[in-house]
Amino acid sequence: MVRPVITLPDERLRMQSERVTDFGPSLADLLTELECAMRAGPGGVGIAAPQLGENRRIVVTDCRLARHPCRNHGLLRLVNPEITACHGDRPLGREGCLSVPDWVGLGTQGQVRLPALSG
Repeated sequence: MVRPVITLPDERLRMQSERVTDFGPSLADLLTELECAMRAGPGGVGIAAPQLGENRRIVVTDCRLARHPCRNHGLLRLVNPEITACHGDRPLGREGCLSVPDWVGLGTQGQVRLPALSG
């Protein structure tokens, strides 16, 4: 069963997330749960751990699932992501959020650089 995505006005979505320090089996389980919840959502191409009620810095994204796919890196599982650079703005595109259902806005899309661990 897929865990439900929490939605606004749930205050857990406004909390600052904690860094992940335990890279054991529970992390792998949560990454799987995030991917399942993202794929179950309408048009979901990304989800963060707080959206499942987990106050940890974890994001799963897969832009291949977008209605209008763009050049991308496929499925990404980001743990403790930190934006270190951002540049370029692409034209406006539709943006939504699984935690804010029935609301869509226009946003620019840029390129972001993130440090990563491989393993």
